[in-house]
Amino acid sequence: MLRKVYTGVGLLFAVTLMSAQQSDSVRYTTTSDSVVVTADYLKVVQWNARSIPATIVAGRSATRILLNDIDANTSANSTREIYARTPGIHIWEFSGTGLQANVATRGLSAHRSSEFNVRYDGIDIASDPYGYPEAHFTPPTEVIASIDVIRGGGGIQYGPQFGGLLNYRSKPPSTEAFTPLIKITGGSYGFFDGVGLASGTIHATSYNAWMQYRRADGWRQNGGYEALSGSASVGYQLATDHEIQLRYTGAWFVEHMPNGLSDAQFATNPQLSVRPRDYFSAPRSMVDLRYHGFVSQHLELFATVSGLIGDRNSSSLTSVPTIPDSGTNPRRVNLDHFRNVISEYRMAWSSMDRAMVITGGLRLAATSTLRQQGRGPDGSSAEMSVLQVPSLDILFKTTDISVFSEAMFTFSPELSFTAGLRWQRLGSSAVGTYASAYSASTDSAFYPKGRPTSLNEQSTESIPLASFAVLIHVSPSTELFANISQAYRPLLYAQQYPYDFIPVDKSIRSSHGFVSELGFRTSPAYWLRAECTFFFLHYGDRVGVIVPTDGSSPSGLRTNTGSSDHYGAEVGLSGSIPISTSIDLQPYLTSSYTHATYVRGPVVGNDVENAPSWISRLGFTFGSSIVRIGASLSNVSSSYSDASNTPSRPDGTLGTIPAYSVIDARISYQCTQWLRVQLNANNIANAAYFTTRMTAYPGPGLLPGEGRTISLQLTYQP
Repeated sequence: MLRKVYTGVGLLFAVTLMSAQQSDSVRYTTTSDSVVVTADYLKVVQWNARSIPATIVAGRSATRILLNDIDANTSANSTREIYARTPGIHIWEFSGTGLQANVATRGLSAHRSSEFNVRYDGIDIASDPYGYPEAHFTPPTEVIASIDVIRGGGGIQYGPQFGGLLNYRSKPPSTEAFTPLIKITGGSYGFFDGVGLASGTIHATSYNAWMQYRRADGWRQNGGYEALSGSASVGYQLATDHEIQLRYTGAWFVEHMPNGLSDAQFATNPQLSVRPRDYFSAPRSMVDLRYHGFVSQHLELFATVSGLIGDRNSSSLTSVPTIPDSGTNPRRVNLDHFRNVISEYRMAWSSMDRAMVITGGLRLAATSTLRQQGRGPDGSSAEMSVLQVPSLDILFKTTDISVFSEAMFTFSPELSFTAGLRWQRLGSSAVGTYASAYSASTDSAFYPKGRPTSLNEQSTESIPLASFAVLIHVSPSTELFANISQAYRPLLYAQQYPYDFIPVDKSIRSSHGFVSELGFRTSPAYWLRAECTFFFLHYGDRVGVIVPTDGSSPSGLRTNTGSSDHYGAEVGLSGSIPISTSIDLQPYLTSSYTHATYVRGPVVGNDVENAPSWISRLGFTFGSSIVRIGASLSNVSSSYSDASNTPSRPDGTLGTIPAYSVIDARISYQCTQWLRVQLNANNIANAAYFTTRMTAYPGPGLLPGEGRTISLQLTYQP
């Protein structure tokens, strides 16, 4: 197996070395990170990019995706194209809406990017970062300047999750008094996307506002949606190096869920839908107040206070796809109401000679989720409310107090060490009632059955974490890095409280483990950039359900069931070949190998679910600033959908996820100085594939990826 890894890495290097010649590069330097690294990089992807102020990223796998330089289908938030040049990103594509990104790395779950700590300009946007860390909102790509991905040790500075940090950085306000941007896109299956952005700076005041409307009938039957989102911010320059900013962001959408399919249904018609009355909606409002300032050349301060009010609502039949919808089948409604307040304070201090840099901070958070479940309205509308008394009505709350610090010591221009500590104390509670419900096949489906059970429980947990990293500059263009960091994932509400009538082990604990990396980055010439990272991730104390042999819990017991080990390599290569003074060819190739297996527990020796061994993407862009064409090929190997490695199941809920390949292409033309046209063709070969299977929402069943779609985008930017 290791021979395959080394062979793959060698082939990747050989291909790019043969195709690369020369290109431009840019010198990358940041305020707090300039003491960490100054590196040459090729356009599109930077390494060692600072995610938010007062942050050390030296010695870690940290990249920044520059969206202005990527010829992707931004109108549809095409995640497959956006992350094509970032090695190892696994993507679930169970919805063609682009409203929520589903990404992961290294054999972790991609569902709503829940294994990442997801932020928007440093502000948490997960619905509940602790008990339900799913990101139901993704900012439109058209208004994003870059995306930062910090994998190694991201949890030390940013909190929960094994995946690290995923941070969307918005476009900064224009330095002119008024600068507009308008993008209009139309495409297959009734797709329309309209985005308007206006920003500017007047004296000491800056502003930035955008609005997006998107809708489509959907590639699959019953797959239409309608979405509206927007944001407005105003900033004020208190002094030369001190700024305060207030922002509001809102999002609303209703998605018609076509639901899952069985393997037989998929083979007959991937566009088929047997659920014409299933809907999903996740409206939200977010407000944040930020301060960023430099007290001196050696002291940087960053503070945020943010609030979120939002919902996650669904209405569905819940039955497997082999059971047809008669049009009168009862529907179950699931409602989640979120209320979050989070504040974070960060600082970075450097010594006079920059030989020592210390960062630190404090995080205070209070989050709540009101979860309800019950019989929904009959009919076919998207109305989501519980009729009569809900079978589930519980209020979950979490409080968080965290302190963290990292210190970097530079012993010479070639060598630096970084050590970090984090202490996090979480307290959670659950108060409410739950009852068993009548089955979906009865006239009283989803109504409470019998007397409700009261729930009034609470728990606390203190989590200490440590990290260590080293960075070695072998030459001005090459650096080596290594790191190891403890990691953890808090217990989800559904894991620590027994409202599904499966008892919970009193000794259950959060998942703990560690993440380690060893790699190098090099740019030996302006025409070549290469990076390679070897990683080892231990995911301990995984949570699952077992049936004790002593007969104490015949319905099962939710407890820590075992551990998994994930190891492999991630490689990225890119080059730029000048054809003439105005035309160039930019090829790229990324590939990752992941071996993820259970090493403890009832399924020891099995592959981790949804963890493909190989993820490879090959692409290029070619042309000038006037005309540019590009194409990319994504290839993902097969994986299993469950920890038991079930080969198949007739209803499509369990089984293998076959390997697949998808080709995307685009061509753009700069008509005038202020108008650009781009034609996008996604899945141009019309491959039939799927990326995941689900036993419940948004299935059950396998969820097909979209077939061929075409769109035309007009961009006005004076």
